[in-house]
Amino acid sequence: MSRTPVREALGRLASEGFLEHIPHRGFRVPEESITDLLELYLILSTLEVLAGHDSSPRLMELHEINRDYAAAAERRDFRAGIELNDQFHHTLSRRSMNTHLESMLDDIRGTVRRLEPWTFSTDQKDWTHSIAHHTEILTAMEAGDFEAAAETLQRNRLMTYWRFHQSMPGGPTRDA
Repeated sequence: MSRTPVREALGRLASEGFLEHIPHRGFRVPEESITDLLELYLILSTLEVLAGHDSSPRLMELHEINRDYAAAAERRDFRAGIELNDQFHHTLSRRSMNTHLESMLDDIRGTVRRLEPWTFSTDQKDWTHSIAHHTEILTAMEAGDFEAAAETLQRNRLMTYWRFHQSMPGGPTRDA
């Protein structure tokens, strides 16, 4: 294999947050702690709610993504589930017409995706809760109740944050 495809692959992994580019030296695995990654969920949930205020997403498309997400959960296809969950949230916020906000959200989503395999493999109930949250968000949006949609969106995005803290001995508990 030539150097060009390897360099491109490493560049892509760096742009998605899986590697850190060190000029004139190469690449390395980032030294972010799990706590640092979890803190991003607090920011992500707030920014997605902000994007949702400015958004008019295509509800049929979101329902379709959520159906595919439920099917992936039934098959226990973690990779597809993570991809479809990300697609749901991206679609929900992409029409905010705020390119800076969309770019920030995409960057944060790319970073926190490193924790998604842990979340999805920890407990099948997390998928069930996530799918139900997505349905609640869409139902609230269809009813014009943005406040309820935003509240559910925030609960949905903080599931990994709370699940991790619950798994720690003596950690706080909170229902999904």
